[in-house]
Amino acid sequence: GRPRLRANASAEWRRGPWQLGAATRHIARYRYLQPIDNAPRTVASWTVLDLSLAWQGPGDRVSLMLVNATDRAPPFRSIGAGYDFQAMH
Repeated sequence: GRPRLRANASAEWRRGPWQLGAATRHIARYRYLQPIDNAPRTVASWTVLDLSLAWQGPGDRVSLMLVNATDRAPPFRSIGAGYDFQAMH
C-alpha cells in the first residue's frame, strides 16, 4: 500500500537582514499486506517540522537549518529494511 495523503506546508518571515522559516511534511497512515503471512498491517502517520534561520549581509549569507526539529523517527514497517523509504519520499 501507499499513503493516500501527503501534504507540505511552509511559512516564511523576513525583517531586515533576517529570515525565519518553518516547513512541515505529513504522510498519512496506510495499510499493506505483510508478505510473510499475508496479514494486513497499518503504518502510522508521520509529521516532520523543519526550521530555518538566515542572515543576509552585504555580499554574505549565513543560514542554519534544523531538519526534523521534533526528532520524530519514521514509523516502522515490517520489511527487510525496517522502514518504508519509498513511501516516505
